[in-house]
Formats: sequence, structure tokens, C-alpha cells
Amino acid sequence: MSQQSVMPAPGAAAERAPRTTVRSRMTLLFAVIVLTSVAGLAVGLWYPAPDAGDRYTYAGVQPIRDFWWAWHVFAGVNLVVGVTALALAGLRLVPSRGAVWGTVGASMMWLGAGLYGVGLGGLATAYHYATSPVLDRASGMALVEALGTDFARLYGIVLPGALLVALGTVALSVALWRARTVPRWVPIVAGISILATLVVETSGPAGLLAEGPVAISSVAIGWHAWRTSARA
Repeated sequence: MSQQSVMPAPGAAAERAPRTTVRSRMTLLFAVIVLTSVAGLAVGLWYPAPDAGDRYTYAGVQPIRDFWWAWHVFAGVNLVVGVTALALAGLRLVPSRGAVWGTVGASMMWLGAGLYGVGLGGLATAYHYATSPVLDRASGMALVEALGTDFARLYGIVLPGALLVALGTVALSVALWRARTVPRWVPIVAGISILATLVVETSGPAGLLAEGPVAISSVAIGWHAWRTSARA
């Protein structure tokens, strides 16, 4: 048998390689969306709620200062990675019709995720050091009190980030609606549920009612994006 008879056609091999690469990447993207969606539910379920109305106190943070720091950092990283992956999956599903909405929405989501992640990291670090045993209790309490009263700087990055992520998700939902590449319920649930997180409690068991639909619609978008590569 000649060597030429067993060699695959160069064109066929070149065509299979990109398809395999796309499938592998989309599988990774879908896995990231699933994992970050589940982790997001865990973040909300065990998120340390304020112990004085809408403010945190020295007595509330100091006993859990290490958990406080780690959980906020984890939450920030999880949101940045998850939102970025969701935006990429959404763009995959709007190649033509709805593309402008999709591009604008994804861009807003990326910017918002960056702001939110940086803000959450700063929040974690500020309270972690304010409750350090290196400081005497009176100094620590005064610093925590100062943090709580300077709302603009404490949440001045987090809140715009959350708003951009929400509005970007709504724009991406409009793109998916126009593209008709997912069931109609997906963009409806995605758009409404993300807006709900801006006005309802998202921590503790009650938070699952708000975050659950967000996670479900995110996984659905990731699934349909993965299916586009499976059909390729």
C-alpha cells in the first residue's frame, strides 16, 4: 500500500482541526458558566449580611475577618469570570441579527464585571485590615465606623459595576430575542431576573429566589452556545 493512499486529504484534516478546537473551547466555556453559576448561588447563600441594618460593624466583622476577606475575593473573581464567559456565549449566539445589541451588551458586562470585581476586592481588604488584631479595639472600631459613613468611596465602584452588568445583560437578552437562537423564555428570564437582583435581597436563603433564575438562564445560554459548536 502506498504512503499516499493512507494519508488524509490535507483539506479534510485542516477542516477537522478548527472544528475540534471550537468544540473544545465551547465545552470549556459551558463548564465555566455552569461552575460559576453554581458558585454564585453559594456566594449569595452564605454571604455575610450586614449586622446593623445596611451597615457592617466592628463586632460583626472582626470574628469572621478571614472568612470575610476570602469570601469577598472569591465572590469577585467568580463574578468576573462568570460574566465574561456568559457574554462570550451570548456573542456566539448572535452572529448577525441582534449583533449590535449583543456587542453593546457584552461590552457593558465586561466593564461592569471589572468594576465590580475591583470594588469587591477593595471592600474585602478595607474591612479585613480595619479589624486586624494589630490595631487596638478602639482604633479598629473608629476605622470601621469611618468606612461605613463614606458610602460613596466604599461602594462607588461596586454599584456602577453591578448596574453595568445588569444593563449589559438586558441588552444581550434583547440580542438573543432578536436572533431567535434560544427558546423565547431564556432572554425573558435573563433580562428580568438580573434587574430583580438590583432591588431585592440577594443574600441568604431568600436570595436564592432572586439568583436562581439568573443561574438557570445563564446555564441555558451556555448550553445553546455549546450546541452551536456541536452541530458545526
